[in-house]
Amino acid sequence: MTSGSVSVWMALLLLGAADGGSLSPHKSHYLCGQDIYLNYGEVFYITSPRYPHPYPSPLRCTWHVESPPGTLLHVNFLDFQVPCHRPEGFLWKSGKDASHLCGYGHHFLISSTNSFTALLYSRVPYFMSRGRVYFEVIVLSSFQGTTEPTTPQPVTVQQQDTTTTTTTQLVPDQCGMKGTPRIVGGQVAAVNEWRWQVALRWYTTNFIFCSGSLLSSGWVLTAAHCMDNLGDLRAIYVTVGDYHRDILAVNPYRVNVTVAKLVKHPKYNSITVDNDVALLQLSTPVEYNQGVAPVCLPCSLSENILLKENATVTGWGTMSFQGTLSPVLLEAQLPLLTTEECQQYLGGNITDNMLCTYDKGKDACQGDSGGPLTWRDGAGHYHLVGVVSWGIGCADTDVPGVYAKVMNYIEWIQRKTSIDFCGSGVQ
Repeated sequence: MTSGSVSVWMALLLLGAADGGSLSPHKSHYLCGQDIYLNYGEVFYITSPRYPHPYPSPLRCTWHVESPPGTLLHVNFLDFQVPCHRPEGFLWKSGKDASHLCGYGHHFLISSTNSFTALLYSRVPYFMSRGRVYFEVIVLSSFQGTTEPTTPQPVTVQQQDTTTTTTTQLVPDQCGMKGTPRIVGGQVAAVNEWRWQVALRWYTTNFIFCSGSLLSSGWVLTAAHCMDNLGDLRAIYVTVGDYHRDILAVNPYRVNVTVAKLVKHPKYNSITVDNDVALLQLSTPVEYNQGVAPVCLPCSLSENILLKENATVTGWGTMSFQGTLSPVLLEAQLPLLTTEECQQYLGGNITDNMLCTYDKGKDACQGDSGGPLTWRDGAGHYHLVGVVSWGIGCADTDVPGVYAKVMNYIEWIQRKTSIDFCGSGVQ
C-alpha cells in the first residue's frame, strides 16, 4: 500500500465535491404556508402543522414553491393521510394543470412549469381531525429530448385502498433500462431511475450498510468486503426498488428479501482488496416492475471500448469523508481510467482486476460500497462495469476511486449463478 490512510468504503453515497460542490439536501419544515424558492439540486421537506400528529382544524395552509427557469419540481408524498370529506382536501396547481388529492396513499407529482401551489384545507370540527401530510420537493432539470413530463391527473384514493402494483416481467434484452430520464448534471437521482440498485440492510436496525446490483430476479452482485465478519446471513436483508434511506418512507416498489446464500470470490484478498466481488442469492425471486429491473453485464466490453468514456456511480453513502449520510439515492458521473492510468496515481495497489474513476471533487464515499458503476451504450442500455470497492478519503485531489472490474468476472458469475447472461453457453 502507498502511504496515507486507506479506507475501504463499507457503504457508499456520492460525494459532490471536496471544494464545496457536495450536495447537502436542504431539510426544513414549514408549519402552515410559505413562499419557497429552491435552487437546482435542492431537496426540501414540508409537513402539515403538528406533524406527525393530526393537523388542527379549521386549517388553510398554502405553499407556493418556485425554482429557476429550465427546472421542474418533483413532489414525493412520503406520508399522505387526508380524509375524503367534502370540507377537507389537498389541492395542487402547476401552470394549467390542477389535481385534487385525498385518501390514504402514495403519490408522485411533477410540475408542468418551474412552480406549483399546494393548498391543504380542513373545515371539519377539531375533534374529527385525523389527517397529516409529509412531502418532499426535489428540483430537477427539465426532461430532455422528446420525452415530456407526465401531466398530473386528478386522483382520489379511497381510504381502504387495496390496489396492488401491476408488475411486468422484462425480457432479457430489457436489462439496463432506466425507469426515467436521468438528471443532467445533477446529484439527486430520480425516483425509480436506477432500478437495479439494491440496498443491503441490517435486520435489527434497517440501516443501509452497503449496496449491490440486481443481476437477475434471484441474484445480486456486491463487494466481498461488505460481507467481511458477517457471521450469519440472517443478520441482513436486501431491499430492491428503493429510493429513500428511511425504511418507513412510503414506496410502492420496494420489496424486502432475505438472503439465502453468499458466494465470495475464492481469490478475494481482504488485505489488498483484490477480487472484491461477492454474489448474494435471494431467498425469493423478485418481480420486475417500474422500480425494479436487472442491470446488463458487460459481456462484450473491453477496456479499449471504455477509453475516454464516463460512467455513473450511485449510492446512499456519505456526502463527504466521515460526513452525513444522504436520505435519498444520489448519482455522480465520472470519467473512467485505464488500469495503467490508475497505477500512475496509486501504484502497485492497483491490480488488473480493478477499475478506477477520477474527477476533481466527485467520488463514491463511505457507505456506497458494493454499489454499481454503470456505463451506457448507444442503445441506452446500462452495463455494470464496476463494483464500488475502496479509496483513500473521498474525492481527494489526485486520488481515484477504485472499483472491482466486472468484465473480469463474467465467467465466474455465470458459473456460480447457473445463468447464461451472455449467450455464451457458459453455465
